[in-house]
This record gives sequence, structure tokens and C-alpha cells, in this order.
Amino acid sequence: MNIKNFKEKLIEKLYSLSDINKSIYSMYCMERIYGLYLLYTEKFNINTIYANQIKQRLWESIFYSNKDLNNLNREIENILPKEDFQGWEVALAINMSICFDISFKSMNNDHKNEVSGLYVYDSIFQVCCFLSHKKFIDKYLLNRIENSVIIAEEVNYQIQYLQYLEDKKVSLEELKFYKNYWENNTLSIQYIKDKW
Repeated sequence: MNIKNFKEKLIEKLYSLSDINKSIYSMYCMERIYGLYLLYTEKFNINTIYANQIKQRLWESIFYSNKDLNNLNREIENILPKEDFQGWEVALAINMSICFDISFKSMNNDHKNEVSGLYVYDSIFQVCCFLSHKKFIDKYLLNRIENSVIIAEEVNYQIQYLQYLEDKKVSLEELKFYKNYWENNTLSIQYIKDKW
């Protein structure tokens, strides 16, 4: 599925969600690519403690409907790559920090049709481009990625989860279960490689 069609489907589903459920969806997206973010931290020898702290603060704010997230938006900026860092791993780090930011904004009723799922899509796209060993993205590679099993599966996962969140008040027990499940089912290079 191409990104334009995917975006249209996601926006259609997101429109009916409450702010808290939009935030939960963004955290789902962030957890999907958190394992890929670790590739960036390993390559550039960056400590993950700070990102983990932000992640836990966001989850706790969702668990307990606490919107008092003092200065968290400034803290999110601190996990972004420095200007001199380059490479596809940097794109993965930026995608994850954007999912953090969207979740934070959703908690504070400040979202502008930003779709976290697109950053998961882009992260998969970045990894597929890396795995192709091609210097340039041509039409063949683009079609291969857009029609891959990994993209089709991810689109289905996201649409299904958005349907689950529609008009639903998610209990604390469910949230904790899903948080644990998502943390243990993050995307990896090997998983993407096997699926495309």
C-alpha cells in the first residue's frame, strides 16, 4: 500500500478517537519502532536512559490521566540526533522522537492531524532501503517496498488497533498489558528482513 492511501485510512480512523486514545495510539507506534531507535543509540554510543525516562513519563501520564508533563516537550528535543550525525539510523531516531511528541501533544489536546503511523511506515521504509544496498531509490525498489508483506502487515495491525480504540475507554489493566506486549514486540531489522 502506498503512503498516500495509508495516510487517508489512518486519518479516517483517527478522526473519531478521543485525545487519550490518540495518545495511546502514538505510544503504540513509538513502541513499534523503539527497537530500531536502539540501533541509532548503539551506533553513536548514546545512553538510552533519558529516552526510557521520557517513555515511562508518557506512559504514566496515560495510565493516570495526568496532563502535568512539565517541560517534557523540551526533554524530547534532547533525544534528537545532533547536527553532525548522519545515516539512516538518524531517520529512525527522528521518527521515534516525533511519535513521542505527538503523544505528548495529544495528551494536551494539541494535535494537528499528525499521524504517528506514518513514522512507523517511514521507519520500515528506511530499513528496507538499507537492506536493499542500493544507493538510489528507483521505481522498482519503491514498488517492492510498498507491496511487501511487512508493509501490508503493519497497515493491518494499525487499522485493527485503531478500530479497537474507537469509542473505547481502555482500562488501566488493559493499558499495562498492551504496554508490556508492545515493549516485547518491537520491530527489528531481522523481522523486517524476513518479511520483505
